[in-house]
Amino acid sequence: MSDKNNNPDITSCIETMQGLLEDTNQLFEIPEAQRVALFKVA
Repeated sequence: MSDKNNNPDITSCIETMQGLLEDTNQLFEIPEAQRVALFKVA
């Protein structure tokens, strides 16, 4: 990925999703409404 196309918000989102994949128990620690919203935008 080139540096000029590197969006820090997108990078942060990717890192968050990777972290959730590594430890799926985290998904059950967040409120249901946030979990549903996360799945919808993923």
